[in-house]
Formats: sequence, structure tokens, C-alpha cells
Amino acid sequence: PAAEAAALMSCGIHTVLVVPLCIDEEWWGFVEFDHCFTERVWSAAEEQGLRAMVELLETVIQQAAGEEHLRRLLAIIDTVLESTADGILVVDQQGNLVNFNQRLVAMWNLPDAVTESRLTEEIMGWMMRQLKIPDVLLRTMSELGSEPDAESYDILELQDGRMVERLSKPRKEGDQCDGRIWIFRESIA
Repeated sequence: PAAEAAALMSCGIHTVLVVPLCIDEEWWGFVEFDHCFTERVWSAAEEQGLRAMVELLETVIQQAAGEEHLRRLLAIIDTVLESTADGILVVDQQGNLVNFNQRLVAMWNLPDAVTESRLTEEIMGWMMRQLKIPDVLLRTMSELGSEPDAESYDILELQDGRMVERLSKPRKEGDQCDGRIWIFRESIA
């Protein structure tokens, strides 16, 4: 339009190539190439290049929105994990630590050096040293290692006299077992 052409000419812009930027069919703006000083006809390669750049930008914006959604979901999961009265320890199929909550840390008096290691062996080792009969936990862990779909329940007696219920369930993704959840609850006598 003449009014836009006059505005662009006043800025020294003679020709523009404009591609709209849309995210999920919502117009966000546009990306443009400006050519100053002379009139110009844009080549097909320049048009394709600008369109490819806009498509890449749209993809990046959509991924960022997806990552933000994922961050919000993880924050909700962390809130739920921390709001329970039970100590929770989650491991993957290889026994690697996935997550634990602060209730577990408090219940078992886990020192920072143990929790910061993020190693299942360190955490379980600390827990076994606090048990009157550590073999109970070790035996159950090895039995469950050979039966990934099995659930188990034990009552553990700690050296300080506390009794802790321990429940273990498989962690599943669909029908596949991909780890284990250990739930610890102090028994009230």
C-alpha cells in the first residue's frame, strides 16, 4: 500500500520480503528482509531461505513452550513427592537413583554426602547400617531384582528402636517395568 511504501521509503527501505510467523495458527508477527537504496526482486532461493528460517523459529518457539509445560509438570510431581508423609526412593530398571524425597532423608538421617552422591548403593548402604537386621533389606532387594513385577512388604527394625514399614512396587511405563519405587513409613506402636 502507498502509505506503507512511503513509511518504508522514509526509513531508506525500497523493497521488503515478508514471511508471517505463526504458532499453532496464531499470528505472532513477521520476519522480513529489507533492501535499502534501490528496488530489488527477491530470488526464489532468498524466499525459500527466509521461509526456512521462519519455520525453524516457529519450531524453536513451540519446543520452548513444550519445555515450559514439562517444567510445570515436574514441579507438580516434586510438590506431590514432598507433600507425602512417607519416605520415597525411586530407581530405574538398572537400579540407578531417579529421585527421592526429603521425608526419606529425615526418616533415615541421611547425611548430605550420601544424598549428594546420588548413588542408590550409598543410600541403601546407609539405610542398612541403621537396621538391626540389615540382611532383611538386602535379601528383599536381591529377590526383587530377579522378579521385576513383584511387590513386597516388610517391617524393618532400626537400631534406635523405630519400626519402619517398607513397601516396594514396580515402576511401570505402560506394561513395561522400568524401575522400582520404595516407600518407607514409620510405624506407630
